[in-house]
Amino acid sequence: MANRSFLSRVVSRINRSPEQVRPRALTLIYGRAVRFAGMAGVKVEFLSHSRAVLSLRNRKRVQNHLGTIHAAAVGLLAESASGLVVGMHVPDSRVVVLKTLHLDFLKRVSGNLKATASLAQAQIDQIQTQERGEVVVVVQLTDDKGLAPAQCEAVWSWAPKVRATRAEQLRNLASQRSA
Repeated sequence: MANRSFLSRVVSRINRSPEQVRPRALTLIYGRAVRFAGMAGVKVEFLSHSRAVLSLRNRKRVQNHLGTIHAAAVGLLAESASGLVVGMHVPDSRVVVLKTLHLDFLKRVSGNLKATASLAQAQIDQIQTQERGEVVVVVQLTDDKGLAPAQCEAVWSWAPKVRATRAEQLRNLASQRSA
């Protein structure tokens, strides 16, 4: 991969460390970068170039009035898993943005929750070669019983990071006309 992202470079370094240290290191870095996820207690179990596995324990700070994981926390976990796996491939010269997060709740979450997001090689190639675009990431959510309490699909889009301000655009237009 010629133009690796900052996230990809950091994860590659961490993944060279002993296996038992990786989840803690990945979680610490992610929790500091995305403070809301860190506060909620999102744990990065595994992260590679094609797959992300994150988990969330059913603790008081993420519970709803029923004592199960709150819908917003389920969304946070799904967004985090899909965003990490997409972020591994978006070059630093581009910005990645969540465009749509679609969650269908099927049943109550039983205990803790795990989110797994994966990208196919065709999706990875698309992210790395297109200057702007979007990709659909399906996130599998499973609870302690091994059941899927929700179905999730995230649409991530990316575009060049640097964009001329309106004043710069007008100056460029004026200079083109005078030339």
